[in-house]
Amino acid sequence: MARKARRPPHDAAPKPGLSANHARTISTALSKVEKDILEIERYVRSPPRGRMYELVDDLTDAQKSTLLDRIEQLKECIREFADALDLTPDKASLSGLIRGKLSIDWANACDIQADKLSSYGPVNPDTAPTVNLHAQRLIALLNTAD
Repeated sequence: MARKARRPPHDAAPKPGLSANHARTISTALSKVEKDILEIERYVRSPPRGRMYELVDDLTDAQKSTLLDRIEQLKECIREFADALDLTPDKASLSGLIRGKLSIDWANACDIQADKLSSYGPVNPDTAPTVNLHAQRLIALLNTAD
């Protein structure tokens, strides 16, 4: 993924009576709530599961239904609020989001090499080569994932 220029600051003219700071603060709060409820909706509909991460679905069907209804209400509330103030959406770059997440994962992977793990106590010399082999492979894959 090619690096992209940073997006320009929020430049839409706010509704009369709102300063640019007010509009930006409201937009940021609404964007955060919307992002979170969309993520929650995805989790409720299809909880992620991997080899080392599993989101345990402990909600009843009734709880899921109530939660999904509330999410729809929240979406409508956000739409009405944003429309009433003529707010423009925050547009985030998917490639930037991926790069950011993978760079954090890369840094974490660097910390699981045997020499770094020694700060938590000595690493068994017989296990260290296995740890390093897999950690270095993980690091290399994360480093080239963008």
